[in-house]
Amino acid sequence: IVMHEQKCNLDGASAWISHLHGDLVETFLPECERVPIWGLPALDAQVAEYVRGIGNWVRANECWSFEGERYFGTAGPQVQRNRAVRLLPKRSSIAN
Repeated sequence: IVMHEQKCNLDGASAWISHLHGDLVETFLPECERVPIWGLPALDAQVAEYVRGIGNWVRANECWSFEGERYFGTAGPQVQRNRAVRLLPKRSSIAN
C-alpha cells in the first residue's frame, strides 16, 4: 500500500514506514508526560490507565503479528528473530 500511495519502491516504503514510526514515538512519549492531572484520584488513575493501554496496544499488536499466523504463517517467530520476510512475486497491478 505504501509503495502504491507514495509511488516508491520497497526500500523507499520501508524507509517511509520507519520514519513514520519514529515520528509517532517521538510525539507519543512526550505527550504522555503532558496529560493533565485533575486532582481527582479516581479520574487521574483511569486516565493514566487509558494512556498506558494505548501504548501497550501498540506493543501487543506487534507481538500478536508474529505470534499469530495471519501475516507470516508458521514462520512468525523466525521472522521476528531475523526480521527477514520472504516476499511474494510482484503482481502487475493492485486489485481494487
